Amino acid sequence: MIGPRLPDLLMGRSAATRRAAHHGLGLVGRRASSRPAQAGSKEAISIIEKTIKDGAAADNLADALEIGYKGFAEIACTDAAKEGISAFLEKRKPEFKS
Repeated sequence: MIGPRLPDLLMGRSAATRRAAHHGLGLVGRRASSRPAQAGSKEAISIIEKTIKDGAAADNLADALEIGYKGFAEIACTDAAKEGISAFLEKRKPEFKS
């Protein structure tokens, strides 16, 4: 089992990120901006948070990786992902549905 603060660290939540940077653990080089998620990505954020939490609670690396693969597959099948990929290929701004 991985430490209980890992999900916060991976999601860039400020307190965990600041602690890791302050203690020089080599886990954080710099913190990404904390701007709000784009409209249409709330579903993806929810999937990511669940995947990280479940993966961090896994008993071993193989189980954690399997959870990560399933989370990736779940996100790849969302309408937001399909729209994002289509917009990129068509060289246009994505139009996410709320």
